[in-house]
Amino acid sequence: MITTRFAPSPTGNLHLGNLRSCFLNWIYAKKNNGKFILRYDDTDQERSKEEFILSIASDLKWLNIDHDETYFQSKRVDRYNQIFDHDREALNLTKEEIEKQILSGSRPYWRFKLSQNKVQWTDLVKGKTEVDLSSQSDPVLRRADGSYLYHFPSVVDDIDMKITHIIRGEDHLSNSAVHVEIFQSLDAQVPSFGHNPLMLNEDGTKLSKRNVDSISIKKFKEEGYSTESILSYLYSVGLNADYSFKEISKNEYVDFDLSKISKNLPKLDLSKIDHFQKLALRTLSLKELLNEFNNLIDFEIKENEWNLIKNNVEKYSDILEFLEIIRRNKIENSPSEDFIKLLVENIDKFDDLDFEEYTKQISQLNTNITKKEIFINTRYLLTGNNNGPSVKDLFEYYGFNEIKNYLNEFKTL
Repeated sequence: MITTRFAPSPTGNLHLGNLRSCFLNWIYAKKNNGKFILRYDDTDQERSKEEFILSIASDLKWLNIDHDETYFQSKRVDRYNQIFDHDREALNLTKEEIEKQILSGSRPYWRFKLSQNKVQWTDLVKGKTEVDLSSQSDPVLRRADGSYLYHFPSVVDDIDMKITHIIRGEDHLSNSAVHVEIFQSLDAQVPSFGHNPLMLNEDGTKLSKRNVDSISIKKFKEEGYSTESILSYLYSVGLNADYSFKEISKNEYVDFDLSKISKNLPKLDLSKIDHFQKLALRTLSLKELLNEFNNLIDFEIKENEWNLIKNNVEKYSDILEFLEIIRRNKIENSPSEDFIKLLVENIDKFDDLDFEEYTKQISQLNTNITKKEIFINTRYLLTGNNNGPSVKDLFEYYGFNEIKNYLNEFKTL
């Protein structure tokens, strides 16, 4: 069975950069009816925080990125100790040199002896890949205090968890080459590797801890972005096309292919997320909307209200603003006195007219009035606001009987 994993260090919040690798592993497992594992690389007890473990879990749940198993490296130290073989400690030191090091205060630590060869594999994203290990120093596997660094627990976990495919950022290329040799030294099957290009800032600079908070999943969630907008964006990155994740998932990810991902470094494009947000919101039924945004339940949105405003909504804040407008709770402007007078004096001529007939009738009654003036004054009559759905949609929503009621408010003008 194909098994992938996402192994975040709980030292910060999830953001678009590190979420991308998670997303690719998850999709790859989904497409192949495989297993997806969440593994917290939390051996660094000083930097790993419970709050980030909870935050990562919450973000993945919100995004509907489900996993089959969860592991914590901090709970597997006994396993690492069990199979750790440090026969190569102080490889090239004589007994006297070792004693001298200890007497001088140096404490022993353990490195992995690299072959200094070129390691090759066919990368799932990059194709034929080669890393020359002769330019790398032997990596430290275990510190003097007995704690482990990244390499050894990662490989042991991948073996124990039967990970078959590892998809991560291309900044891990050299790590992957090192891991190939550690897998081989433990007589284990080497997984397939895929290295996706790293995401850059909009200005082409590298993502850093100073600016990832602005693209954290927590921030997108708090600002009312839909899960669909984030997932559609992640799917489309590097494919030079826009994809609806809802449609992709309906087709069971049959078109997903890691080799199609561009080899170029993708730049963040927040306007693209806004584009996907607009598309996602407009496709939601009222039931789906309330499911996605539970806090909207208190506003008792009616089906016809949502159908009226949904095609004009671009962002979450528009929903409540447009709702207030069509409920006539944001009256900021009034129609002109002449416009009110014309309607009141000819009220019987407007019964049972659709919007086109209504505008035509007004033009016949007053040949000097422009279509723009008809639209603006009608909007002000209906909602008293410049924003909101189209005038035609508003007219059909309220109906002329309701318009008559609103006219009564202006009869004293």
